[in-house]
Amino acid sequence: MLSKILSLHEIQALAVVTPILVLVVIDDLRNFRIRNQAVLALLVLFGAFCIANGDFDAFKSNLLFGLAMFGACLIMYRFGMMGGGDVKLLAAAFLWMGVENAPTFSVLLGAFAIVYATGAGFHLLPSRFDNGRVKVPYGPTISLAWIGASIAPLII
Repeated sequence: MLSKILSLHEIQALAVVTPILVLVVIDDLRNFRIRNQAVLALLVLFGAFCIANGDFDAFKSNLLFGLAMFGACLIMYRFGMMGGGDVKLLAAAFLWMGVENAPTFSVLLGAFAIVYATGAGFHLLPSRFDNGRVKVPYGPTISLAWIGASIAPLII
Protein backbone atom coordinates (compact mmCIF):
# COMPACT_ATOMS: atom_id res chain seq x y z
CA MET A 1 0.00 0.00 0.00
CA LEU A 2 2.81 2.40 0.83
CA SER A 3 5.39 3.20 -1.80
CA LYS A 4 8.85 4.79 -1.55
CA ILE A 5 7.17 8.18 -1.95
CA LEU A 6 3.96 8.58 0.01
CA SER A 7 1.04 9.74 -2.10
CA LEU A 8 -1.27 12.54 -0.98
CA HIS A 9 -3.90 9.90 -0.12
CA GLU A 10 -1.39 8.00 2.03
CA ILE A 11 -0.39 11.14 3.89
CA GLN A 12 -4.06 12.01 4.44
CA ALA A 13 -4.80 8.47 5.61
CA LEU A 14 -1.89 8.56 8.05
CA ALA A 15 -3.06 11.96 9.31
CA VAL A 16 -6.49 10.48 10.10
CA VAL A 17 -5.30 7.08 11.38
CA THR A 18 -2.60 8.41 13.72
CA PRO A 19 -4.96 10.20 16.16
CA ILE A 20 -7.07 7.05 16.39
CA LEU A 21 -3.96 5.04 17.19
CA VAL A 22 -2.94 7.60 19.82
CA LEU A 23 -6.35 7.15 21.46
CA VAL A 24 -5.87 3.36 21.32
CA VAL A 25 -2.51 3.73 23.09
CA ILE A 26 -3.94 5.95 25.82
CA ASP A 27 -6.97 3.75 26.44
CA ASP A 28 -4.98 0.52 26.40
CA LEU A 29 -2.38 1.88 28.82
CA ARG A 30 -5.05 3.16 31.20
CA ASN A 31 -7.70 0.44 30.94
CA PHE A 32 -6.04 -2.56 29.25
CA ARG A 33 -8.64 -2.56 26.48
CA ILE A 34 -8.94 -1.69 22.82
CA ARG A 35 -12.34 -0.36 21.95
CA ASN A 36 -14.32 -1.91 19.10
CA GLN A 37 -15.19 1.59 17.85
CA ALA A 38 -11.53 2.38 17.25
CA VAL A 39 -10.95 -0.84 15.31
CA LEU A 40 -14.15 -0.33 13.32
CA ALA A 41 -13.10 3.23 12.46
CA LEU A 42 -9.73 1.92 11.20
CA LEU A 43 -11.48 -0.71 9.07
CA VAL A 44 -13.89 1.84 7.57
CA LEU A 45 -11.01 4.20 6.87
CA PHE A 46 -9.19 1.44 5.00
CA GLY A 47 -12.22 0.98 2.73
CA ALA A 48 -12.46 4.74 2.20
CA PHE A 49 -8.74 4.90 1.44
CA CYS A 50 -9.05 2.19 -1.21
CA ILE A 51 -12.09 3.85 -2.77
CA ALA A 52 -10.36 7.26 -2.81
CA ASN A 53 -7.32 5.68 -4.45
CA GLY A 54 -9.41 3.53 -6.80
CA ASP A 55 -7.15 0.66 -5.76
CA PHE A 56 -9.51 -2.31 -5.64
CA ASP A 57 -6.73 -4.84 -6.27
CA ALA A 58 -4.97 -3.71 -3.08
CA PHE A 59 -8.31 -3.85 -1.29
CA LYS A 60 -8.83 -7.49 -2.26
CA SER A 61 -5.28 -8.66 -1.59
CA ASN A 62 -4.95 -6.76 1.69
CA LEU A 63 -8.37 -7.99 2.81
CA LEU A 64 -7.36 -11.61 2.22
CA PHE A 65 -4.06 -11.06 4.00
CA GLY A 66 -5.75 -9.29 6.92
CA LEU A 67 -8.25 -12.15 7.25
CA ALA A 68 -5.44 -14.71 7.20
CA MET A 69 -3.57 -12.83 9.91
CA PHE A 70 -6.80 -12.51 11.90
CA GLY A 71 -7.08 -16.31 11.81
CA ALA A 72 -3.49 -16.70 12.99
CA CYS A 73 -4.08 -14.22 15.81
CA LEU A 74 -7.24 -16.05 16.85
CA ILE A 75 -5.09 -19.09 17.53
CA MET A 76 -2.91 -17.02 19.86
CA TYR A 77 -6.05 -15.66 21.51
CA ARG A 78 -7.32 -19.20 22.01
CA PHE A 79 -4.17 -20.07 23.95
CA GLY A 80 -4.33 -16.89 26.06
CA MET A 81 -1.35 -15.26 24.40
CA MET A 82 -3.22 -12.04 23.60
CA GLY A 83 -6.54 -10.37 24.22
CA GLY A 84 -9.43 -9.97 21.81
CA GLY A 85 -8.80 -6.27 21.25
CA ASP A 86 -5.18 -6.99 20.37
CA VAL A 87 -6.33 -9.58 17.83
CA LYS A 88 -8.70 -7.11 16.18
CA LEU A 89 -6.16 -4.28 16.15
CA LEU A 90 -3.45 -6.53 14.70
CA ALA A 91 -5.82 -7.74 11.99
CA ALA A 92 -6.63 -4.12 11.11
CA ALA A 93 -2.93 -3.27 11.06
CA PHE A 94 -2.13 -6.18 8.73
CA LEU A 95 -5.08 -5.16 6.55
CA TRP A 96 -3.55 -1.71 6.14
CA MET A 97 0.01 -3.01 5.76
CA GLY A 98 -0.64 -5.75 3.23
CA VAL A 99 1.88 -8.43 2.38
CA GLU A 100 4.40 -5.91 1.03
CA ASN A 101 4.70 -3.93 4.29
CA ALA A 102 4.09 -6.77 6.75
CA PRO A 103 7.82 -7.56 7.19
CA THR A 104 8.67 -3.98 8.20
CA PHE A 105 5.62 -3.84 10.48
CA SER A 106 6.49 -7.21 12.06
CA VAL A 107 10.11 -6.28 12.76
CA LEU A 108 9.02 -3.01 14.36
CA LEU A 109 6.30 -4.81 16.31
CA GLY A 110 8.83 -7.27 17.70
CA ALA A 111 11.30 -4.52 18.59
CA PHE A 112 8.67 -2.38 20.32
CA ALA A 113 7.29 -5.44 22.14
CA ILE A 114 10.75 -6.25 23.52
CA VAL A 115 11.24 -2.65 24.64
CA TYR A 116 7.80 -2.59 26.25
CA ALA A 117 8.27 -5.94 27.98
CA THR A 118 11.62 -4.77 29.34
CA GLY A 119 10.07 -1.54 30.62
CA ALA A 120 7.19 -3.46 32.18
CA GLY A 121 9.66 -5.90 33.76
CA PHE A 122 11.35 -2.96 35.51
CA HIS A 123 7.91 -1.55 36.46
CA LEU A 124 8.44 1.50 34.26
CA LEU A 125 5.43 0.74 32.03
CA PRO A 126 1.96 -0.55 32.91
CA SER A 127 1.44 -4.28 33.30
CA ARG A 128 -0.92 -6.49 35.28
CA PHE A 129 -0.80 -9.82 37.03
CA ASP A 130 -3.81 -11.99 36.28
CA ASN A 131 -4.10 -15.66 37.23
CA GLY A 132 -0.37 -15.85 37.86
CA ARG A 133 0.52 -14.39 34.45
CA VAL A 134 1.91 -11.00 33.53
CA LYS A 135 -0.29 -9.15 31.06
CA VAL A 136 0.88 -6.17 29.08
CA PRO A 137 -1.15 -3.96 26.76
CA TYR A 138 -0.19 -4.66 23.14
CA GLY A 139 -2.05 -1.60 21.79
CA PRO A 140 0.94 0.73 22.21
CA THR A 141 3.38 -1.61 20.47
CA ILE A 142 0.95 -2.33 17.62
CA SER A 143 0.21 1.37 17.17
CA LEU A 144 3.86 2.43 17.22
CA ALA A 145 4.80 -0.31 14.77
CA TRP A 146 1.89 0.74 12.51
CA ILE A 147 3.00 4.37 12.45
CA GLY A 148 6.65 3.38 12.06
CA ALA A 149 5.93 1.06 9.14
CA SER A 150 3.80 3.76 7.54
CA ILE A 151 6.57 6.36 7.62
CA ALA A 152 9.43 3.92 6.94
CA PRO A 153 9.37 4.65 3.17
CA LEU A 154 10.23 8.24 3.98
CA ILE A 155 13.21 7.22 6.09
CA ILE A 156 14.59 4.27 4.15
